[in-house]
Order: sequence, then C-alpha cells, then structure tokens
Amino acid sequence: MLHLSCNIGNAKIVNFILKKAGPSHLGVLDKMINSSDELGLAPIYLLCQRGFRVKMKQASCGVAELDEDYKEHLDRCKILNELISGVESGLP
Repeated sequence: MLHLSCNIGNAKIVNFILKKAGPSHLGVLDKMINSSDELGLAPIYLLCQRGFRVKMKQASCGVAELDEDYKEHLDRCKILNELISGVESGLP
C-alpha cells in the first residue's frame, strides 16, 4: 500500500501509513520504507520516478495561479520529507 500511495503521490495516505507503521502502533516503519515491490523498487524510488512539470498558469482574471502539476509536486516533496524523517528517526 505504501508503494502505491507513493506512486500516485497521495500525501494523506502516506502520512497515515507511516504513523500506523511507527513504533507506537505496528513497529514496522523501517521495514515498510525499505521494502521492495515485485520489481525490486522501493517506495521512495516510485515517489521520485514520475518527475514534475512545475509551471504557472494564467487565471481568467490575469493573476497567476498554481496548476495541478505544481500542487502534486508540493505533495510529493512533503511525502519525501516524511519518508526521509521516518528512516532517520524511526518516526514519521
């Protein structure tokens, strides 16, 4: 489930999984973060694999707004920080 959540970039689900996998619940956080899927890929690889197109688009009123790709980029950055902090401290 962590692999799939990282692949689609869903920050809320990843955060939930990391909290439940932590030492206060299941105690398998390190195993989950370092696990491999059937192709031998780790969740952090799947998270970074998709890449990002960061750009602004013009709103109808002439003010630039964030497009969906940039919002996905921010979610993926948040997930990356959670995975790294989980590996370093054992907590999400």
